[in-house]
Amino acid sequence: MELYSYFGRLAESPRPRDSRENLKQAMAGKETARLCEKIIYSHFGPVAGKVAGTLLNRGRLQLPTLIRFTGLKPSLVRASLIALIQHNLVWHAEDTVEGEVVEIDWEECIARQRFGKILAIAKEKFGVQGQEIISIILDHGKLRLPEILRLLNKSDNQKESEAYTEVALELLTSSHLRVSTPASHLSPRDKLIRYEAEERKKHVGIVAPKDARQFRITAEVRIRREREEAEAPSVGLIKRKAKNKEGGSGRTKKRQIVEEDAIDPEAYLKVNYAKFNIHIRNQLIVAAAREKYNEEAATVLKAVLQVCEPKMTHLDEIRSDPVPTNQISQHVPENTHLERGLYLKGSGSGTSVIREFVSILSCADNPTPWGVASAFLSISGGGGGGGGKVAVEFEAISKRLKRGVVEGAVRDRWGDHACRILRVLDEKGKLHEDHIAKIAMLAPNDVRVLINTLNTANIVALQEVPKSADRQPARTIYLWYIDSARANATVLASLHGTLANIVERLGIEKERVQSIIDKRDRSDIAGDESRLNRGEREDLKEWETKRDKLLVLAHRAEEAAFVLGVLPSVFDPETK
Repeated sequence: MELYSYFGRLAESPRPRDSRENLKQAMAGKETARLCEKIIYSHFGPVAGKVAGTLLNRGRLQLPTLIRFTGLKPSLVRASLIALIQHNLVWHAEDTVEGEVVEIDWEECIARQRFGKILAIAKEKFGVQGQEIISIILDHGKLRLPEILRLLNKSDNQKESEAYTEVALELLTSSHLRVSTPASHLSPRDKLIRYEAEERKKHVGIVAPKDARQFRITAEVRIRREREEAEAPSVGLIKRKAKNKEGGSGRTKKRQIVEEDAIDPEAYLKVNYAKFNIHIRNQLIVAAAREKYNEEAATVLKAVLQVCEPKMTHLDEIRSDPVPTNQISQHVPENTHLERGLYLKGSGSGTSVIREFVSILSCADNPTPWGVASAFLSISGGGGGGGGKVAVEFEAISKRLKRGVVEGAVRDRWGDHACRILRVLDEKGKLHEDHIAKIAMLAPNDVRVLINTLNTANIVALQEVPKSADRQPARTIYLWYIDSARANATVLASLHGTLANIVERLGIEKERVQSIIDKRDRSDIAGDESRLNRGEREDLKEWETKRDKLLVLAHRAEEAAFVLGVLPSVFDPETK
Protein backbone atom coordinates (compact mmCIF):
# COMPACT_ATOMS: atom_id res chain seq x y z
CA MET A 1 0.00 0.00 0.00
CA GLU A 2 1.31 3.41 -0.90
CA LEU A 3 2.29 5.37 2.21
CA TYR A 4 3.70 8.53 0.69
CA SER A 5 0.37 10.35 0.71
CA TYR A 6 -0.54 9.48 4.32
CA PHE A 7 0.48 12.96 5.36
CA GLY A 8 -1.33 14.77 2.57
CA ARG A 9 -4.08 15.83 4.97
CA LEU A 10 -2.06 16.42 8.13
CA ALA A 11 -2.48 20.17 8.06
CA GLU A 12 -6.28 19.96 7.72
CA SER A 13 -7.11 18.16 10.45
CA PRO A 14 -0.68 11.48 15.56
CA ARG A 15 1.60 5.91 22.70
CA PRO A 16 3.72 6.49 25.78
CA ARG A 17 -0.09 6.23 25.39
CA ASP A 18 -2.50 7.73 27.88
CA SER A 19 -2.27 5.72 31.08
CA ARG A 20 -5.85 4.51 30.90
CA GLU A 21 -5.37 3.18 27.38
CA ASN A 22 -1.98 1.77 28.31
CA LEU A 23 -3.41 -0.30 31.14
CA LYS A 24 -6.15 -1.75 28.96
CA GLN A 25 -3.77 -2.93 26.24
CA ALA A 26 -2.36 -6.21 27.57
CA MET A 27 -0.99 -7.90 24.46
CA ALA A 28 0.15 -6.63 21.10
CA GLY A 29 -1.84 -7.38 17.96
CA LYS A 30 -0.62 -9.76 15.29
CA GLU A 31 1.12 -7.16 13.11
CA THR A 32 2.48 -5.27 16.12
CA ALA A 33 3.92 -8.50 17.54
CA ARG A 34 5.57 -9.27 14.20
CA LEU A 35 7.09 -5.78 14.06
CA CYS A 36 8.44 -6.06 17.62
CA GLU A 37 9.95 -9.46 16.83
CA LYS A 38 11.69 -8.03 13.74
CA ILE A 39 13.01 -5.05 15.72
CA ILE A 40 14.45 -7.21 18.50
CA TYR A 41 15.86 -9.64 15.92
CA SER A 42 17.69 -6.79 14.16
CA HIS A 43 18.92 -5.18 17.41
CA PHE A 44 19.79 -8.24 19.54
CA GLY A 45 20.07 -11.19 17.16
CA PRO A 46 18.05 -14.33 16.36
CA VAL A 47 18.08 -15.86 19.86
CA ALA A 48 16.63 -12.78 21.58
CA GLY A 49 14.23 -12.39 18.65
CA LYS A 50 12.90 -15.92 19.16
CA VAL A 51 12.48 -15.38 22.92
CA ALA A 52 10.69 -12.06 22.34
CA GLY A 53 8.49 -13.58 19.62
CA THR A 54 7.38 -16.34 21.97
CA LEU A 55 6.47 -13.83 24.69
CA LEU A 56 4.69 -11.58 22.20
CA ASN A 57 2.54 -14.38 20.77
CA ARG A 58 1.87 -16.34 23.97
CA GLY A 59 1.76 -13.60 26.61
CA ARG A 60 3.42 -13.78 30.02
CA LEU A 61 5.20 -17.04 30.75
CA GLN A 62 7.23 -18.74 33.45
CA LEU A 63 10.90 -19.35 32.67
CA PRO A 64 10.56 -23.19 32.31
CA THR A 65 7.55 -22.74 30.01
CA LEU A 66 9.41 -20.15 27.94
CA ILE A 67 12.40 -22.51 27.59
CA ARG A 68 10.10 -25.32 26.44
CA PHE A 69 8.28 -23.17 23.86
CA THR A 70 11.47 -21.69 22.39
CA GLY A 71 13.37 -24.99 22.28
CA LEU A 72 16.58 -23.16 23.23
CA LYS A 73 19.13 -23.95 25.91
CA PRO A 74 18.22 -22.54 29.35
CA SER A 75 21.46 -20.54 29.48
CA LEU A 76 20.63 -18.85 26.15
CA VAL A 77 17.09 -17.98 27.28
CA ARG A 78 18.37 -16.55 30.59
CA ALA A 79 21.04 -14.50 28.84
CA SER A 80 18.47 -13.13 26.38
CA LEU A 81 16.08 -12.21 29.20
CA ILE A 82 18.87 -10.42 31.08
CA ALA A 83 19.72 -8.40 27.96
CA LEU A 84 16.06 -7.54 27.33
CA ILE A 85 15.49 -6.56 30.98
CA GLN A 86 18.63 -4.42 30.86
CA HIS A 87 17.08 -2.54 27.92
CA ASN A 88 13.69 -2.24 29.70
CA LEU A 89 11.96 -4.49 27.15
CA VAL A 90 10.74 -7.18 29.57
CA TRP A 91 8.69 -6.92 32.76
CA HIS A 92 8.97 -9.56 35.44
CA ALA A 93 6.53 -10.09 38.30
CA GLU A 94 5.52 -12.52 41.04
CA ASP A 95 2.18 -14.14 40.20
CA THR A 96 0.26 -15.66 43.12
CA VAL A 97 -0.71 -18.68 40.99
CA GLU A 98 2.12 -19.18 38.50
CA GLY A 99 5.05 -17.77 40.47
CA GLU A 100 7.62 -15.58 38.74
CA VAL A 101 6.61 -14.70 35.18
CA VAL A 102 8.07 -12.50 32.42
CA GLU A 103 6.17 -10.34 29.94
CA ILE A 104 7.26 -8.24 26.95
CA ASP A 105 6.75 -4.47 27.00
CA TRP A 106 5.84 -4.04 23.34
CA GLU A 107 5.40 -0.26 23.54
CA GLU A 108 9.02 0.11 24.70
CA CYS A 109 10.01 -2.05 21.73
CA ILE A 110 8.08 0.11 19.25
CA ALA A 111 9.86 3.18 20.68
CA ARG A 112 13.17 1.79 19.39
CA GLN A 113 12.02 2.81 15.91
CA ARG A 114 12.41 6.45 17.02
CA PHE A 115 16.06 6.24 18.12
CA GLY A 116 17.20 8.42 15.21
CA LYS A 117 14.75 11.19 16.09
CA ILE A 118 15.68 10.96 19.77
CA LEU A 119 19.38 11.42 18.99
CA ALA A 120 18.64 14.35 16.65
CA ILE A 121 16.56 16.06 19.35
CA ALA A 122 19.26 15.43 21.98
CA LYS A 123 21.86 17.05 19.73
CA GLU A 124 19.61 20.05 19.05
CA LYS A 125 18.79 20.61 22.73
CA PHE A 126 22.03 19.60 24.48
CA GLY A 127 24.72 19.55 21.81
CA VAL A 128 27.08 16.72 20.83
CA GLN A 129 27.77 15.82 24.46
CA GLY A 130 24.08 15.26 25.19
CA GLN A 131 23.73 13.21 22.02
CA GLU A 132 26.66 10.98 23.01
CA ILE A 133 25.23 10.38 26.50
CA ILE A 134 21.81 9.46 25.10
CA SER A 135 23.43 7.24 22.45
CA ILE A 136 25.44 5.29 25.05
CA ILE A 137 22.33 4.69 27.17
CA LEU A 138 20.32 3.58 24.13
CA ASP A 139 23.11 1.18 23.14
CA HIS A 140 23.75 -0.34 26.57
CA GLY A 141 20.46 0.07 28.44
CA LYS A 142 20.23 1.56 31.92
CA LEU A 143 23.61 2.79 33.21
CA ARG A 144 25.13 4.62 36.16
CA LEU A 145 26.96 7.89 35.57
CA PRO A 146 30.48 6.46 36.20
CA GLU A 147 29.75 3.70 33.66
CA ILE A 148 28.57 6.28 31.11
CA LEU A 149 31.80 8.27 31.48
CA ARG A 150 33.89 5.08 31.23
CA LEU A 151 32.14 3.95 28.03
CA LEU A 152 32.64 7.44 26.57
CA ASN A 153 36.36 7.28 27.53
CA LYS A 154 35.97 10.51 29.53
CA SER A 155 36.58 9.21 33.05
CA ASP A 156 40.36 9.85 32.96
CA ASN A 157 40.14 13.44 31.73
CA GLN A 158 38.84 15.55 34.62
CA LYS A 159 37.86 18.55 32.49
CA GLU A 160 35.86 16.48 29.99
CA SER A 161 34.42 14.34 32.77
CA GLU A 162 33.06 17.44 34.53
CA ALA A 163 31.60 18.77 31.26
CA TYR A 164 29.78 15.50 30.51
CA THR A 165 28.63 15.21 34.12
CA GLU A 166 27.11 18.69 33.88
CA VAL A 167 25.26 17.78 30.67
CA ALA A 168 24.01 14.53 32.24
CA LEU A 169 22.71 16.54 35.20
CA GLU A 170 20.90 18.88 32.82
CA LEU A 171 19.37 15.89 31.00
CA LEU A 172 18.12 14.45 34.28
CA THR A 173 16.73 17.69 35.71
CA SER A 174 14.92 18.43 32.42
CA SER A 175 13.30 14.93 32.52
CA HIS A 176 15.03 13.69 29.35
CA LEU A 177 16.63 11.04 31.55
CA ARG A 178 14.95 9.31 34.46
CA VAL A 179 16.05 6.92 37.20
CA SER A 180 15.27 3.23 36.78
CA THR A 181 13.70 1.74 39.91
CA PRO A 182 12.51 -1.81 40.76
CA ALA A 183 8.91 -0.58 40.40
CA SER A 184 9.55 0.37 36.76
CA HIS A 185 10.09 -3.33 35.93
CA LEU A 186 6.56 -4.25 37.00
CA SER A 187 3.68 -4.30 34.55
CA PRO A 188 1.21 -1.41 35.05
CA ARG A 189 -1.59 -3.91 34.45
CA ASP A 190 -0.45 -5.93 37.48
CA LYS A 191 -0.48 -2.79 39.60
CA LEU A 192 -3.96 -1.90 38.35
CA ILE A 193 -5.34 -5.34 39.24
CA ARG A 194 -3.70 -5.27 42.67
CA TYR A 195 -4.85 -1.75 43.50
CA GLU A 196 -8.39 -2.51 42.34
CA ALA A 197 -8.44 -5.57 44.60
CA GLU A 198 -7.31 -3.43 47.53
CA GLU A 199 -10.13 -0.96 46.87
CA ARG A 200 -12.66 -3.81 46.71
CA LYS A 201 -11.53 -5.09 50.10
CA LYS A 202 -12.22 -1.68 51.63
CA HIS A 203 -15.77 -1.66 50.24
CA VAL A 204 -18.58 -2.96 52.45
CA GLY A 205 -21.64 -4.48 50.80
CA ILE A 206 -22.51 -5.35 47.22
CA VAL A 207 -20.26 -3.88 44.53
CA ALA A 208 -22.39 -1.93 42.05
CA PRO A 209 -21.14 -1.04 38.53
CA LYS A 210 -20.67 2.54 39.70
CA ASP A 211 -18.47 1.32 42.56
CA ALA A 212 -16.40 -0.85 40.19
CA ARG A 213 -15.77 2.15 37.94
CA GLN A 214 -14.73 4.20 40.95
CA PHE A 215 -12.32 1.44 42.05
CA ARG A 216 -10.67 1.54 38.65
CA ILE A 217 -10.44 5.33 38.60
CA THR A 218 -8.90 5.35 42.08
CA ALA A 219 -6.36 2.70 41.04
CA GLU A 220 -5.45 4.62 37.88
CA VAL A 221 -4.97 7.85 39.84
CA ARG A 222 -2.72 6.01 42.28
CA ILE A 223 -0.62 4.56 39.47
CA ARG A 224 -0.37 7.96 37.81
CA ARG A 225 0.75 9.58 41.07
CA GLU A 226 3.40 6.89 41.59
CA ARG A 227 4.61 7.38 38.03
CA GLU A 228 4.91 11.15 38.47
CA GLU A 229 6.80 10.71 41.74
CA ALA A 230 9.17 8.18 40.16
CA GLU A 231 9.82 10.44 37.16
CA ALA A 232 10.30 13.63 39.17
CA PRO A 233 13.60 15.37 38.30
CA SER A 234 14.64 15.35 41.97
CA VAL A 235 14.79 11.53 41.97
CA GLY A 236 18.39 10.43 41.47
CA LEU A 237 19.89 13.68 42.74
CA ILE A 238 22.01 14.14 45.84
CA LYS A 239 23.43 17.20 47.56
CA ARG A 240 27.16 17.61 47.13
CA LYS A 241 29.38 20.08 48.89
CA ALA A 242 31.12 22.46 46.53
CA LYS A 243 33.81 24.96 47.43
CA ASN A 244 33.37 28.39 45.89
CA LYS A 245 35.60 31.36 46.48
CA GLU A 246 33.34 34.29 47.27
CA GLY A 247 33.66 37.85 48.41
CA GLY A 248 35.84 38.95 51.32
CA SER A 249 37.93 42.04 51.62
CA GLY A 250 41.67 42.37 51.39
CA ARG A 251 43.61 39.23 52.20
CA THR A 252 40.78 37.65 54.17
CA LYS A 253 38.92 35.92 51.35
CA LYS A 254 37.06 33.03 52.91
CA ARG A 255 36.37 29.72 51.27
CA GLN A 256 32.68 29.14 51.83
CA ILE A 257 31.08 25.72 51.68
CA VAL A 258 27.89 25.57 49.59
CA GLU A 259 25.74 22.71 48.37
CA GLU A 260 24.83 21.89 44.80
CA ASP A 261 22.84 19.17 43.05
CA ALA A 262 24.68 16.16 41.68
CA ILE A 263 23.67 12.83 40.16
CA ASP A 264 23.75 9.91 42.56
CA PRO A 265 26.59 7.66 41.27
CA GLU A 266 24.57 4.58 42.30
CA ALA A 267 21.43 5.61 40.38
CA TYR A 268 20.72 3.79 37.11
CA LEU A 269 19.69 6.20 34.36
CA LYS A 270 17.52 5.47 31.34
CA VAL A 271 16.01 7.53 28.54
CA ASN A 272 12.60 9.04 29.27
CA TYR A 273 10.76 8.40 25.99
CA ALA A 274 7.74 10.40 27.19
CA LYS A 275 9.73 13.64 27.17
CA PHE A 276 11.16 12.99 23.71
CA ASN A 277 7.67 12.08 22.46
CA ILE A 278 6.60 15.59 23.48
CA HIS A 279 9.31 17.09 21.26
CA ILE A 280 8.30 14.83 18.35
CA ARG A 281 4.65 15.79 18.77
CA ASN A 282 5.55 19.48 18.81
CA GLN A 283 7.53 19.04 15.59
CA LEU A 284 4.47 17.47 13.95
CA ILE A 285 2.28 20.34 15.14
CA VAL A 286 4.69 22.91 13.72
CA ALA A 287 4.83 21.00 10.41
CA ALA A 288 1.02 20.93 10.27
CA ALA A 289 0.87 24.72 10.81
CA ARG A 290 3.51 25.23 8.12
CA GLU A 291 1.50 23.16 5.64
CA LYS A 292 -1.80 24.87 6.45
CA TYR A 293 -0.52 28.47 6.64
CA ASN A 294 3.12 29.37 5.95
CA GLU A 295 6.63 29.31 7.41
CA GLU A 296 6.13 32.47 9.49
CA ALA A 297 2.99 31.12 11.18
CA ALA A 298 4.89 27.91 11.98
CA THR A 299 7.70 30.00 13.50
CA VAL A 300 5.27 31.77 15.85
CA LEU A 301 3.67 28.47 16.88
CA LYS A 302 7.11 26.95 17.46
CA ALA A 303 7.98 29.88 19.73
CA VAL A 304 4.81 29.28 21.77
CA LEU A 305 5.70 25.59 22.13
CA GLN A 306 9.25 26.44 23.20
CA VAL A 307 7.90 28.55 26.04
CA CYS A 308 5.68 25.66 27.22
CA GLU A 309 8.06 22.72 26.65
CA PRO A 310 10.01 22.82 29.95
CA LYS A 311 6.83 22.22 31.97
CA MET A 312 5.46 19.43 29.75
CA THR A 313 5.94 15.90 31.07
CA HIS A 314 3.21 13.82 29.39
CA LEU A 315 1.20 13.79 26.18
CA ASP A 316 -2.27 13.64 27.73
CA GLU A 317 -2.61 17.36 28.47
CA ILE A 318 -5.70 18.88 26.89
CA ARG A 319 -3.91 22.17 26.35
CA SER A 320 -0.66 23.82 27.36
CA ASP A 321 -0.14 26.34 30.12
CA PRO A 322 -1.25 29.86 29.09
CA VAL A 323 1.63 31.92 27.70
CA PRO A 324 1.66 35.75 27.65
CA THR A 325 1.72 37.06 24.10
CA ASN A 326 4.59 39.41 24.92
CA GLN A 327 6.76 36.43 25.93
CA ILE A 328 6.53 34.77 22.51
CA SER A 329 8.79 37.32 20.82
CA GLN A 330 11.71 36.26 23.05
CA HIS A 331 11.78 32.84 21.34
CA VAL A 332 11.47 34.07 17.75
CA PRO A 333 14.88 34.09 15.97
CA GLU A 334 16.29 37.56 15.43
CA ASN A 335 16.80 37.20 11.66
CA THR A 336 13.18 36.14 11.07
CA HIS A 337 10.97 38.54 9.11
CA LEU A 338 7.48 37.60 10.25
CA GLU A 339 5.83 40.39 8.28
CA ARG A 340 6.55 38.46 5.07
CA GLY A 341 3.87 35.97 6.04
CA LEU A 342 1.14 38.62 6.23
CA TYR A 343 -0.42 41.14 3.91
CA LEU A 344 -0.11 44.39 5.88
CA LYS A 345 -1.14 47.83 4.63
CA GLY A 346 1.52 49.50 6.76
CA SER A 347 4.65 48.44 8.59
CA GLY A 348 3.83 46.88 11.94
CA SER A 349 5.99 46.24 14.98
CA GLY A 350 7.17 42.74 15.88
CA THR A 351 4.66 42.40 18.72
CA SER A 352 1.71 43.46 16.57
CA VAL A 353 2.72 40.98 13.85
CA ILE A 354 2.94 38.18 16.42
CA ARG A 355 -0.52 39.09 17.72
CA GLU A 356 -1.86 38.95 14.19
CA PHE A 357 -0.42 35.44 13.72
CA VAL A 358 -1.85 34.40 17.09
CA SER A 359 -5.25 35.60 15.90
CA ILE A 360 -4.89 33.53 12.70
CA LEU A 361 -3.71 30.39 14.52
CA SER A 362 -6.60 30.66 16.99
CA CYS A 363 -9.17 31.19 14.18
CA ALA A 364 -10.42 34.32 15.95
CA ASP A 365 -12.36 35.32 12.82
CA ASN A 366 -14.35 32.06 12.93
CA PRO A 367 -15.86 31.53 16.42
CA THR A 368 -18.10 28.67 15.21
CA PRO A 369 -17.59 25.08 16.47
CA TRP A 370 -15.82 24.27 13.18
CA GLY A 371 -13.46 27.20 13.66
CA VAL A 372 -12.66 26.22 17.24
CA ALA A 373 -12.03 22.61 16.16
CA SER A 374 -9.56 23.73 13.47
CA ALA A 375 -7.60 26.16 15.70
CA PHE A 376 -4.05 25.60 16.91
CA LEU A 377 -4.24 28.14 19.75
CA SER A 378 -6.82 29.53 22.14
CA ILE A 379 -6.75 33.07 23.53
CA SER A 380 -7.59 34.11 27.07
CA GLY A 381 -7.38 37.51 28.78
CA GLY A 382 -5.11 38.73 31.54
CA GLY A 383 -1.68 38.45 29.97
CA GLY A 384 -0.43 41.85 31.03
CA GLY A 385 0.21 44.75 28.70
CA GLY A 386 -3.06 44.13 26.90
CA GLY A 387 -1.69 41.14 25.02
CA GLY A 388 -3.66 38.38 26.69
CA LYS A 389 -2.49 34.78 26.97
CA VAL A 390 -2.45 31.93 24.46
CA ALA A 391 -2.48 28.16 24.92
CA VAL A 392 -1.83 25.33 22.47
CA GLU A 393 -4.90 23.11 21.99
CA PHE A 394 -3.28 19.65 22.01
CA GLU A 395 -6.52 17.66 22.11
CA ALA A 396 -8.05 19.33 19.04
CA ILE A 397 -4.77 19.16 17.11
CA SER A 398 -4.28 15.47 17.93
CA LYS A 399 -7.77 14.64 16.67
CA ARG A 400 -7.08 16.45 13.39
CA LEU A 401 -3.75 14.70 12.93
CA LYS A 402 -5.31 11.29 13.57
CA ARG A 403 -8.16 12.05 11.19
CA GLY A 404 -5.68 13.14 8.53
CA VAL A 405 -3.75 9.86 8.69
CA VAL A 406 -6.95 7.76 8.51
CA GLU A 407 -8.27 9.82 5.59
CA GLY A 408 -4.95 9.43 3.79
CA ALA A 409 -5.07 5.66 4.23
CA VAL A 410 -8.67 5.50 2.98
CA ARG A 411 -7.88 7.69 -0.04
CA ASP A 412 -4.85 5.58 -0.98
CA ARG A 413 -6.80 2.33 -0.85
CA TRP A 414 -10.35 3.20 -1.96
CA GLY A 415 -10.11 6.59 -3.67
CA ASP A 416 -11.47 10.11 -3.18
CA HIS A 417 -15.14 9.10 -3.02
CA ALA A 418 -14.50 6.89 0.01
CA CYS A 419 -12.63 9.75 1.66
CA ARG A 420 -15.57 12.07 0.92
CA ILE A 421 -17.97 9.65 2.65
CA LEU A 422 -15.63 9.53 5.63
CA ARG A 423 -15.61 13.33 5.91
CA VAL A 424 -19.39 13.53 5.70
CA LEU A 425 -19.77 11.04 8.55
CA ASP A 426 -17.10 12.81 10.57
CA GLU A 427 -18.88 16.16 10.25
CA LYS A 428 -22.53 15.07 10.49
CA GLY A 429 -22.34 12.03 12.79
CA LYS A 430 -24.66 9.05 12.31
CA LEU A 431 -26.42 9.10 8.93
CA HIS A 432 -28.57 6.86 6.78
CA GLU A 433 -27.17 5.63 3.49
CA ASP A 434 -29.52 7.87 1.48
CA HIS A 435 -28.50 10.98 3.42
CA ILE A 436 -24.82 10.16 2.87
CA ALA A 437 -25.41 9.93 -0.89
CA LYS A 438 -27.29 13.24 -0.89
CA ILE A 439 -24.73 15.20 1.14
CA ALA A 440 -21.68 13.67 -0.59
CA MET A 441 -23.33 14.15 -4.01
CA LEU A 442 -22.65 10.55 -5.03
CA ALA A 443 -24.82 7.90 -6.66
CA PRO A 444 -26.63 5.73 -4.07
CA ASN A 445 -25.27 2.55 -5.65
CA ASP A 446 -21.69 3.83 -5.36
CA VAL A 447 -22.25 4.85 -1.75
CA ARG A 448 -23.70 1.43 -0.91
CA VAL A 449 -20.64 -0.36 -2.31
CA LEU A 450 -18.11 1.97 -0.67
CA ILE A 451 -19.82 2.11 2.73
CA ASN A 452 -19.95 -1.69 2.92
CA THR A 453 -16.30 -1.88 1.89
CA LEU A 454 -15.36 0.56 4.66
CA ASN A 455 -17.45 -1.44 7.11
CA THR A 456 -15.65 -4.66 6.15
CA ALA A 457 -12.33 -2.87 6.71
CA ASN A 458 -13.45 -1.73 10.22
CA ILE A 459 -13.34 1.96 9.28
CA VAL A 460 -17.07 2.63 9.78
CA ALA A 461 -19.70 0.85 11.89
CA LEU A 462 -23.46 0.32 11.74
CA GLN A 463 -26.01 1.44 14.35
CA GLU A 464 -29.42 -0.27 14.32
CA VAL A 465 -32.40 1.84 15.44
CA PRO A 466 -35.59 -0.34 15.61
CA LYS A 467 -38.96 1.38 15.14
CA SER A 468 -40.84 -1.27 17.12
CA ALA A 469 -40.21 -3.60 20.04
CA ASP A 470 -40.15 -6.72 17.83
CA ARG A 471 -36.99 -5.36 16.11
CA GLN A 472 -38.02 -6.48 12.64
CA PRO A 473 -35.36 -5.70 9.99
CA ALA A 474 -38.03 -4.15 7.76
CA ARG A 475 -38.92 -1.71 10.54
CA THR A 476 -35.34 -0.85 11.51
CA ILE A 477 -33.31 2.21 10.54
CA TYR A 478 -29.62 1.55 9.83
CA LEU A 479 -27.28 4.46 10.53
CA TRP A 480 -23.60 4.56 9.60
CA TYR A 481 -20.97 6.26 11.76
CA ILE A 482 -17.20 6.34 12.30
CA ASP A 483 -15.89 4.25 15.18
CA SER A 484 -12.72 6.31 15.67
CA ALA A 485 -11.00 3.87 18.03
CA ARG A 486 -11.57 0.92 15.71
CA ALA A 487 -10.60 2.87 12.58
CA ASN A 488 -7.39 4.12 14.19
CA ALA A 489 -6.50 0.63 15.41
CA THR A 490 -7.09 -0.84 11.93
CA VAL A 491 -4.87 1.69 10.16
CA LEU A 492 -2.24 1.42 12.92
CA ALA A 493 -2.10 -2.37 12.53
CA SER A 494 -1.63 -1.90 8.78
CA LEU A 495 1.21 0.56 9.42
CA HIS A 496 2.90 -1.82 11.85
CA GLY A 497 2.64 -4.57 9.24
CA THR A 498 4.23 -2.26 6.67
CA LEU A 499 7.05 -1.37 9.07
CA ALA A 500 7.65 -5.06 9.78
CA ASN A 501 7.89 -5.73 6.03
CA ILE A 502 10.38 -2.86 5.64
CA VAL A 503 12.59 -4.13 8.49
CA GLU A 504 12.52 -7.64 7.00
CA ARG A 505 13.28 -6.33 3.51
CA LEU A 506 16.22 -4.30 4.84
CA GLY A 507 17.67 -7.42 6.46
CA ILE A 508 17.28 -9.53 3.31
CA GLU A 509 18.79 -6.87 1.05
CA LYS A 510 21.73 -6.46 3.42
CA GLU A 511 22.37 -10.22 3.52
CA ARG A 512 22.81 -10.23 -0.26
CA VAL A 513 25.78 -7.83 -0.05
CA GLN A 514 27.01 -8.76 3.43
CA SER A 515 30.24 -10.23 2.05
CA ILE A 516 30.98 -7.00 0.17
CA ILE A 517 30.21 -4.89 3.26
CA ASP A 518 32.53 -7.07 5.36
CA LYS A 519 35.24 -6.71 2.73
CA ARG A 520 34.84 -2.91 2.66
CA ASP A 521 35.10 -2.75 6.45
CA ARG A 522 38.33 -4.76 6.58
CA SER A 523 41.33 -2.99 8.08
CA ASP A 524 43.43 -3.32 4.90
CA ILE A 525 40.72 -1.59 2.84
CA ALA A 526 39.54 0.80 5.59
CA GLY A 527 36.55 2.13 3.66
CA ASP A 528 38.51 2.78 0.43
CA GLU A 529 35.96 1.56 -2.12
CA SER A 530 38.43 2.00 -4.98
CA ARG A 531 40.03 -1.26 -3.84
CA LEU A 532 36.80 -3.11 -4.62
CA ASN A 533 36.23 -4.39 -8.14
CA ARG A 534 33.67 -2.78 -10.43
CA GLY A 535 30.92 -5.35 -9.84
CA GLU A 536 31.27 -5.05 -6.06
CA ARG A 537 31.07 -1.27 -6.20
CA GLU A 538 27.92 -1.43 -8.33
CA ASP A 539 26.28 -3.94 -5.98
CA LEU A 540 27.20 -1.78 -3.00
CA LYS A 541 25.81 1.36 -4.62
CA GLU A 542 22.59 -0.45 -5.54
CA TRP A 543 22.23 -1.65 -1.92
CA GLU A 544 22.76 1.87 -0.57
CA THR A 545 20.11 3.25 -2.94
CA LYS A 546 17.59 0.60 -1.86
CA ARG A 547 18.46 1.18 1.78
CA ASP A 548 17.91 4.93 1.53
CA LYS A 549 14.52 4.47 -0.17
CA LEU A 550 13.39 1.92 2.41
CA LEU A 551 14.52 4.15 5.28
CA VAL A 552 12.57 7.11 3.87
CA LEU A 553 9.48 4.92 3.57
CA ALA A 554 10.02 3.60 7.10
CA HIS A 555 10.34 7.16 8.40
CA ARG A 556 7.01 8.19 6.88
CA ALA A 557 5.23 5.05 8.04
CA GLU A 558 6.67 5.40 11.55
CA GLU A 559 5.56 9.04 11.68
CA ALA A 560 2.01 8.03 10.79
CA ALA A 561 2.17 5.21 13.36
CA PHE A 562 3.32 7.74 15.97
CA VAL A 563 0.28 9.88 15.24
CA LEU A 564 -2.15 6.99 15.68
CA GLY A 565 -0.30 4.92 18.26
CA VAL A 566 1.48 7.32 20.61
CA LEU A 567 -0.66 10.45 20.72
CA PRO A 568 -3.47 9.74 23.19
CA SER A 569 -7.11 9.44 22.22
CA VAL A 570 -8.29 10.00 25.80
CA PHE A 571 -6.96 13.12 27.50
CA ASP A 572 -6.68 13.72 31.21
CA PRO A 573 -9.58 16.01 32.23
CA GLU A 574 -7.56 17.22 35.24
CA THR A 575 -5.07 18.99 32.96
CA LYS A 576 -6.06 22.56 32.22
